[in-house]
Amino acid sequence: MNTQEDVVQQFAGGTEGYQRTELFGGAMTAELPLSFGDVSTLREVPDNQEVYLHRTQLMSVVFDILERVERPGHPIDTDEQALLYHYKDITEEGHVREGTESEEESQVWECGQITLPNFGSAISAYNLTATQTPHAQPPAAARSGKPPVNFTGILMTLLRLKEQQTDLVISINVPHAQGDYSPGDIKFAEKRVGPLMSRAREYQAKLLESFKIEDWGLFVQE
Repeated sequence: MNTQEDVVQQFAGGTEGYQRTELFGGAMTAELPLSFGDVSTLREVPDNQEVYLHRTQLMSVVFDILERVERPGHPIDTDEQALLYHYKDITEEGHVREGTESEEESQVWECGQITLPNFGSAISAYNLTATQTPHAQPPAAARSGKPPVNFTGILMTLLRLKEQQTDLVISINVPHAQGDYSPGDIKFAEKRVGPLMSRAREYQAKLLESFKIEDWGLFVQE
C-alpha cells in the first residue's frame, strides 16, 4: 500500500497554475492547481471519492459524495451541525484508514455559511476551518525518520443537495511538518494562519469559484 509520502514522491515535478479538472467521470468540474495529481492513478480510491495530492508537499484535496445527514442518533437541526458531523466522521475515518492510533486534539476555528457563484442561493453551502494536533507521534511515523507532523490544518466545505439526498464535502488537508513553517507565523485565534494555510485558502477560493455539477444524474434520487 502506497503511503502519502510515497505518492508525493511519484508526483514530484509538477508546476503551479490551474486547469479545469473533471471529477467523477465528468459529472463535476473544478479548477485545480497543476501542482496536484490524481491519486487514483497510483492507488485505489473509493467510488464516492476523488483525491488529489500536491506533487511536492503533503497537502491534499478530497471530494466526498455522502448520504445527506438529518438526525443520525442525535439531533442535527441545522446545516452547520451537519458540517460538524461530517467533519468528525471524516477525520475519524481517516485515522482508521491510515492505521493511526494516536489521539488528536481537534479545534474548529471558523464555521459559517457561504455562497457559491455557480449555485447562488439554490444550495446551502458552509465552510469550516479546523486543526488537528496529535498528542503523540504515531509509531510508524517515528520509525520513518521523517520530520513529525505537528498539526494538520483543514479547510472543509459542505454542499447540501436536498433534492438528491446528498451531502457533498470538499476538504483541503494541510499537514504542517516540523521545519516546514515558523510557529510564530501562526495563531488561529487571531486569524493568523501562516503561509501554507494561506496558499490552501487560495486553492479553495479558486476551486469553489469554478466548481460546477455538470451531470445531476450522478446522484440517486428517491
